[in-house]
Amino acid sequence: MALAAPRICCLDLDTFFVSVERVLDPRLVDQPVVVGGLP
Repeated sequence: MALAAPRICCLDLDTFFVSVERVLDPRLVDQPVVVGGLP
């Protein structure tokens, strides 16, 4: 049986994280939000 080719999946979850924070902190609704982290 041949080995399956490796696959890479890149997910951009910035919008998800902002949505969660806006549910937890309604003051963020209608405010610009920046998502960042350490490289």
